[in-house]
Amino acid sequence: MRKSSSKSQPPDPERILYVALAPCPQKFSVLKSACRTWEDHLWAQISILCEEKQTAEMIKLGGGFWDGGLAVLENMPSPPSHEEDAAEEEEWEREATSTLETLGSVHVEDGPRIPRLSAGHHPRSDKFVAGNIFTTCIGHSLTSSRYPTMTRFFAHLCLYLRMIDIPVPPLVTQVILEAYLQVLEAAGQRELIAMYAGALGDNAVERYAMFLTSLELTADINERRLALTRAREHGLNVHRVAVVTAERTIDRAFELLPQMKGPPPSVIALRATPSDIELLLLRSIEWTTFEDGTYDTALEQATVILRYFLGAGRVSLAKNLVEMLPRELASIDQPEERATEYLHYRQFFTTWDSLDRVVECQSLEVSVMNRDTRAAWLSDYKGLMGQAYDAVVKLLTSDWMIPDETGDRRSRELTRVQ
Repeated sequence: MRKSSSKSQPPDPERILYVALAPCPQKFSVLKSACRTWEDHLWAQISILCEEKQTAEMIKLGGGFWDGGLAVLENMPSPPSHEEDAAEEEEWEREATSTLETLGSVHVEDGPRIPRLSAGHHPRSDKFVAGNIFTTCIGHSLTSSRYPTMTRFFAHLCLYLRMIDIPVPPLVTQVILEAYLQVLEAAGQRELIAMYAGALGDNAVERYAMFLTSLELTADINERRLALTRAREHGLNVHRVAVVTAERTIDRAFELLPQMKGPPPSVIALRATPSDIELLLLRSIEWTTFEDGTYDTALEQATVILRYFLGAGRVSLAKNLVEMLPRELASIDQPEERATEYLHYRQFFTTWDSLDRVVECQSLEVSVMNRDTRAAWLSDYKGLMGQAYDAVVKLLTSDWMIPDETGDRRSRELTRVQ
C-alpha cells in the first residue's frame, strides 16, 4: 500500500486515499493537504504515530510473514528486556506528546481551532496520550456540532483500552466519561447513562444516582423501575443506587418546601392541589419500594415524609403515601420505635377511612324516602357511626404517637402531629 502511495503522479484523490490507508511521515504533506478541520489534523497525526509504532515493533521482531515468509516466524529474535522495553516506550511517548502539542498552532480551513495549552495540561506522568489529546479537545464548547462525536470517540477509546488490559489513568477516564455522560444527558439518551456511568468505578453509583435524581417528575414509575434494571445490567449495586437516589430527592424537596412553624394548620379546611415539590417528595419513596432489599430504608424514609405531611396538614398526601407503600413494610419490627410509629400511622388512616365512610353514607340521605329505605339507610348510618366512634376512642385513649422526651427533631415533629 505504501508503494502504491509512492507511485509517480497518480490522481490527487487516489493518492490521498492511498496515503490515508497507509500513512507515513514521508507522505504527511499529502495527507495534510486534505485536512480541513482540526479533527482532521488530529486524526492524521495519530494515524501516522500508530502506523510508525506498529512498523517499528514489527522490525524489532524481524518483520512479518508477508516480508519474509515462514523463515521470519521460525527465527524471531528474543524479545527485549523489561528495562529496554520501558525505556523505548517512554521515549516514544515523549515523541508522541511533542508531536501532538504542535496541533495547538495548526492552521485550519473549517471549524474552530484548538488553542495551544501550557505544558501543565499535558501530564506526562499519566503516560496516556489519549488523555493529553482529550485535554486539548475539551477546549470545544458544548455548542460545537463536533463535540458529541469527539467525546464519544474518546469514551469508547478509554473503554476499549481497559477491555484489552491496557492501563488507563482513573482520573483521565473519569474526566472523559463524565464529559460524554453530560452529552448523553443533554441529548435525552437516558437508556445509555447506566452503561457509561457503570464504567466510572468507585464513583459509578453516585454519578448514576445524580442522573436519576435530575429526572425529578419527568419519569413515571415504570421508567424508574427500568432505570434500576439497567443499573443491574451494567454491574451497579441496584440497592445502593435506589437508596442514594431517594435520599438526594428527599433532601432536594426539603430544601424547597416551607418549614413547619407556627400553630398546626386545619386538616379539615380545603387545601390547594399538591405542588410539584410536594409530589416530588411523595414520589421519592418509589425508588426504595421496588425491591425488598431496600424496604428497611423505605420504612425509615416513609416515616420522615409522613411526619412532614401530617405536620403540615397535608393529610391527603400522607394517605396517598401510605397507600403507595408495600404491605411487607408492616411486618418489619426493627427498630421497634420506627415500626411502632408506622403502625400508628396505619391506625390513624384506618380511623380516617371510617369517618369518610360515615360522610359518604350521610350523603346518600334524600328528602323523599319510603319507610323501608329510610330504615335501611338509618341502620347503615348508625352502624358506621358506631365503628367510627370506637376507632376514634381507641386512637385517643391509646399511646398513639406519644414521643419520647429527648427533645430532638423527631420528637418535636411527633408532638406536632399528635
